[in-house]
Amino acid sequence: MLKLADTAACEVVDNTSIVELAAGCPRLRRLDLAGCSRLGIDAVRAIATHCSALTELDLSHCRSVDDACLAALSSGACATALQALDLSSTDVGDAGLHNLAGGHCPNLASLRLAGCLNVTDSGLTALATLQLHTLDIFGCKQLTEEGFLRALSMWHSWRHIEDLHLPSFHKISHNPSLPLALVAASCPRLRQLHLFSLDLSQQGAALTEIATACTQLAELDLSCSRVEDTAVQSFVRARGASLQTLNLFACEHVDDETLECIAAHCPALCHVNLQFCTAVSDAGVDAISEACRSLWTLLLCGLSRVTNEAIQRVLGRLGELRRLDVEGCSLGGTSGIHALAAGLARHCPHITRLALSVREALDGDFEKAAQHDELLEGWLVRRVRQGTVDHRVCSLLQLLRD
Repeated sequence: MLKLADTAACEVVDNTSIVELAAGCPRLRRLDLAGCSRLGIDAVRAIATHCSALTELDLSHCRSVDDACLAALSSGACATALQALDLSSTDVGDAGLHNLAGGHCPNLASLRLAGCLNVTDSGLTALATLQLHTLDIFGCKQLTEEGFLRALSMWHSWRHIEDLHLPSFHKISHNPSLPLALVAASCPRLRQLHLFSLDLSQQGAALTEIATACTQLAELDLSCSRVEDTAVQSFVRARGASLQTLNLFACEHVDDETLECIAAHCPALCHVNLQFCTAVSDAGVDAISEACRSLWTLLLCGLSRVTNEAIQRVLGRLGELRRLDVEGCSLGGTSGIHALAAGLARHCPHITRLALSVREALDGDFEKAAQHDELLEGWLVRRVRQGTVDHRVCSLLQLLRD
């Protein structure tokens, strides 16, 4: 009997089809309806009524999902089994969250509310009754710092949080480090912390508090945040040994010195995103690839100061590499494209995703770009036929072009 259904972003999926699916598949355990914009209360009510074994439900970007839908879920047969619920970018607000927190979903551990513009401090406070492990409130623009601090003081269950995504609060305190300092004190089991697009320029000390207090932290995401290089260095000195994923996308103050510090203190790194850290050059990339030999993901998009020579050294050192992004790096024209293909073939048997701009590397020559796209695609096909790359990864390779 069907236990998993994924219809994400399927435009033909509507209320009628989901009503039939729910009635015909009562043993469903996972259902992904993300982006199915034609769904509404009838579909959600059918899911709530028939799918009593449902543990994971993704309704993100379903704009018609609102508080009435959440009330139906909270009172339905699926409420007891439900463990993970994604409501990101829906019309859900405080009334729905009060229903959700009313005691009908005792096993709910993961709740994603990113981009829910109707959620206010009242809704966040209501969630105190849940023992969540994952909470995503990024982009909930009506949440205030005052409301978040009140929730931190009220929730005993914050100690269970392992994955936290925070929004940018409207500052009301005289101490800009206060929210992060309280996170450090309240969330000792934190494993993943996402601080996207925040002003952290005065919060280096609070970041270090988190690094010291959250001893299980394995992932830090500072994408697009305003953070000083010294703050990043202090963080990795305190917590680098356990760090496995570091996302510094568009952190403009991150430079080679920062990467040398990361290399010295983060030997277990598996995933690093340095896209658009424009102060980074060959020296920083060399330091990371020399010290962090277990990297699976290395994203260097937009680093014009990184040359083909450094990328060749990366390939020679990182035999476990699965994903590489060198779009916008200085590949060095035709010879660089050949060297990249040869280096991947020689050193990186596990590569599954590659991003580069062939046209850019060949100085805008459309004809040559087409030829070298074929070169790289042909290289992958040959390796699949030779058995050196599993055929299932073919569809994952991305040759990103302008």
